[in-house]
Amino acid sequence: MAERHSRRLDAMVAVRNMGESRFVIYVNWDPEADSAAVHAERVRESLTEFGLISPALRSWGILDRDTGTSVPIEKAERQFSEIVSRGLVAAHGPESLQSNIIFSVVGAGRRSFRGVCAAMFEAEFNDRPDPAIVAYPVLKAITVALAPIWNATYAQVYTNAIQSYWDDPRRIFELSWMTYLSDAFAEMITIPESVFVEQVPGEGVMLSASDGDFDVANAKHIAAARDLRDALNPLAKLYRRPWEKS
Repeated sequence: MAERHSRRLDAMVAVRNMGESRFVIYVNWDPEADSAAVHAERVRESLTEFGLISPALRSWGILDRDTGTSVPIEKAERQFSEIVSRGLVAAHGPESLQSNIIFSVVGAGRRSFRGVCAAMFEAEFNDRPDPAIVAYPVLKAITVALAPIWNATYAQVYTNAIQSYWDDPRRIFELSWMTYLSDAFAEMITIPESVFVEQVPGEGVMLSASDGDFDVANAKHIAAARDLRDALNPLAKLYRRPWEKS
């Protein structure tokens, strides 16, 4: 198990094996000067929110990169801010032979990695995905909860099945199941009629290609995801990086 955790952590910011069912929430925020203690508190708050949203997400441990082991968060309290200050922190969710749940933060407490400051909730399943973790209302609730905690400019929810439809090289804003935009970002685009819109009072807007679980075999879902991706193009110039295209 320790070896498995170590491999997962080393691959945290790389493209994953596409053979399993994988669900991702990617939350982006602009670089900040906040202290490691502030970011550590945001990680704690995020993990607490997960447990409130779903009982299946109540048990978390902090991954130790050196040993590849998962340390209960209570035992990691003294080193928590120091861990966050390194710029990469990863928490491992409830242990299961059928699933691997990780929450990671890149770029907190130091200069961002390649300009990236992001939090990622990732769930991989060897068998049937657990609806208590990755059903539409659960993933939407997690995204909405993470956005204000991390002062998100945008967040996107996607699966490995959706990733198979991404361009190569990938765009900055690719096909997604759901996309959260801050109010400032939402004002910069024209929201397509094909997507479902839900206002998040005082924070932003949730845009969804479906109002339930996303099915890549459903032509309407894919079409709406493409409409949403294209609508986000005006934002791409704000985040263009050398290896990405608009």
